[in-house]
Amino acid sequence: MFLYRVARYGNEEEGPDGNDTNFIVYAKYFKEAVSLVDNYLKLLPCGNRVDPFCNVVIEISIIDYEDKESRIIMGPCYEPCIHYLRRRSWYRGSIEEEWEEEVDDINE
Repeated sequence: MFLYRVARYGNEEEGPDGNDTNFIVYAKYFKEAVSLVDNYLKLLPCGNRVDPFCNVVIEISIIDYEDKESRIIMGPCYEPCIHYLRRRSWYRGSIEEEWEEEVDDINE
């Protein structure tokens, strides 16, 4: 299981250039984390100001708890989505786009 930071650019009050909407998610795969957050974001008001889906997924850590149920652990919280100590991350600009993966070697 993995711990992910999942974010949507902006928020419903400040718009797309405001603080990002962030979640910490415990999931088996990044797409499972995406699905959990996308389903949550559909419940939030967004109007035409922000996207009703996430734009960024950052793998934080591998975690092996006895509990194997994927879930949102924290969020939404509103702050810039800072990409630090990432191992792998994925980005998309629209819900129709394929995810683009980046891999960083944090041991360098």
